[in-house]
Amino acid sequence: MSIGGITYTSVPFNGWYANTEVLRDLTDEYRYNLLVPVANSLGIDPNTKPGEAPLWKDEAMMVLSKAIVYSFKKAKMSIIDQHALIDLALVRQRDQP
Repeated sequence: MSIGGITYTSVPFNGWYANTEVLRDLTDEYRYNLLVPVANSLGIDPNTKPGEAPLWKDEAMMVLSKAIVYSFKKAKMSIIDQHALIDLALVRQRDQP
């Protein structure tokens, strides 16, 4: 990257990456759309009528969410889960004058 005639070989990044962002990438129908394949691999039947198995999506998403957090930790990368992120936001809001 060149800025003002100076070429930088790397660019620092400071930001948050939450597991829910990765989860949405993997499960949204217009993205990777992996919710049904994951449910099938877990032995969960996603072809149920409304009310028969209302939490199959939640169960598959929980397994995926755990896998995302595990994979980031195994790679020694930082990621935050949605609950910790909410807790931090509440602390920040409480500490605001």
